[in-house]
Amino acid sequence: MAEFWTSFSLSEMISTFYNHLLLQSLYGLIIMAVILLFTRYVLRGRFPYFQYCLWALLFLRFILPPDFSTAFSARAFLEDTPLIAYLWGDEVTQQQTFFHDFLPLAEGLGFSSATTTSKNTAEISSLSFWQISMLLFWLLGIGVSAFLFLRKIGYYHRLIRQSTPVTAPELLAIITHWRSHFSIKKRVLLVTDRSCPAPFTMGVLRPVIFIPQELISSQKQARVSAIVAHEMAHIKRFDQLWIRCQNLLQIIYFFHPAVWIASRYMNQSREQICDRLVLSSGSVSPRDYGRSMLDVLKMTSMEANTYPVFAGFSNNNLSHFTTRLKTLKKESIMKKQRICLPILLTILLGLLILPLAPKHFNTSTAAASLSDTTPTNTLAVTAPLVTSFGDDTASPTPSMTAANLHALTFTAPIKSGRITSHYGMRKNPTTKKKQLHKGIDIAAPIGTDVFSAADGTITIAETSDSNHGKRISVQHSDGYTTHYSHLSKIDVQAGDKVAAGEVIGAVGNTGVSTAPHLHFEVYQNDQLLDPRDVIDFSFLKSGKK
Repeated sequence: MAEFWTSFSLSEMISTFYNHLLLQSLYGLIIMAVILLFTRYVLRGRFPYFQYCLWALLFLRFILPPDFSTAFSARAFLEDTPLIAYLWGDEVTQQQTFFHDFLPLAEGLGFSSATTTSKNTAEISSLSFWQISMLLFWLLGIGVSAFLFLRKIGYYHRLIRQSTPVTAPELLAIITHWRSHFSIKKRVLLVTDRSCPAPFTMGVLRPVIFIPQELISSQKQARVSAIVAHEMAHIKRFDQLWIRCQNLLQIIYFFHPAVWIASRYMNQSREQICDRLVLSSGSVSPRDYGRSMLDVLKMTSMEANTYPVFAGFSNNNLSHFTTRLKTLKKESIMKKQRICLPILLTILLGLLILPLAPKHFNTSTAAASLSDTTPTNTLAVTAPLVTSFGDDTASPTPSMTAANLHALTFTAPIKSGRITSHYGMRKNPTTKKKQLHKGIDIAAPIGTDVFSAADGTITIAETSDSNHGKRISVQHSDGYTTHYSHLSKIDVQAGDKVAAGEVIGAVGNTGVSTAPHLHFEVYQNDQLLDPRDVIDFSFLKSGKK
């Protein structure tokens, strides 16, 4: 593991991290748009539990890796449609996702996948102004967000410490009743003070409910019971724990509007869910519950709280507090919630919309172990040529004859993976022009062994190619050369002698690449060959039809 991490340079890690944030941000905007439209025009404010689960999907999208994909996602179904084919080209591979449309922007900001020297001083000096500026901006934003969070949570913890425990028997009886109703085994402390006008709950393992002194002094026991019941519902649902997870993502993605929008709607749905849990019990009437809400409304300013650190009865802005009051008039709020169906629908919808990477990104499939014996094949009779190594727009030249080919035996450079792009002409996803893809792309997890395709000598083993990332070239007999690109590590040096099937490196995601894969090319006398005419790749699964 240590060897794996040391194979990355500082600039490469910064570039990879920046690309990760950019791709996650794009995915987050897509998921936010889908959920926002669905909740507004389909659910229309109904089914708060379902809405809560849907917005939780957005937070889950920010946790999932960018290359998460399934064969049954909406992206997988749309991938073969004419619209997607037009937007992203004929060959949808790990280097041809819509993320490539943003590569010029990233490069313009100084972010390139090119690696630098292994020495930290040289790496730091090679970082551009924009690279350093963006990294410092993100770190500064996290620092400020974390400071504001800690200051806010510190305030409420100090408030609880200076509060007075409630000892009135009738109020302790309310706590006992709702602990029994919600099957809460842990001890719940009830405290009060005059310094805060809003009730709230803090703590997961040792929960504390804060009730303003003004409410307790009002001698309106039914209304105090309604508020305590609501806070007990939060404890039952472990809302404080989920709010902490929510806070963590808000700190990391402080710059992303989707995180703040999702947080706002989750806060609203959370309070509505607790309203229903209390009223469906039948122990509190909607009339008393509504009056308790009005009492809290009179004591607080009801300002928007999009960055909550606690679960609370008044944890909404005025407009959504009003919505909660109007909901109390509906008879359905007295019915028990059925959560199995919303959870099932959320899981199905999540499997459909969360995997936004191309379907061949399924690294679990790519990682599946295949045969331990690497298939081999002799050279075919004909193979298309290209005479210019550096010209990506070149067209194949007339085929070679059998006399030009030597019966040199090659082995596959990788034992497991998924072919995501073959050799040949294809539409470039960025320029929309037909260009020659000069090799074969095989998706596989980072760290998968890469083997020399034949006996030979290492001629290139470099880590600083801006396009191919870490790459290796091997010179074989009869003028043959093989190239291995986008590696995560290199196990050989220029001048080393290698045998067919010997490990020379590992699959990576370096250079111009958005997912782990091996790009493999074959040349003879500087003339490009189709790797499939040299090696039998039929044992590998294909991401193409």
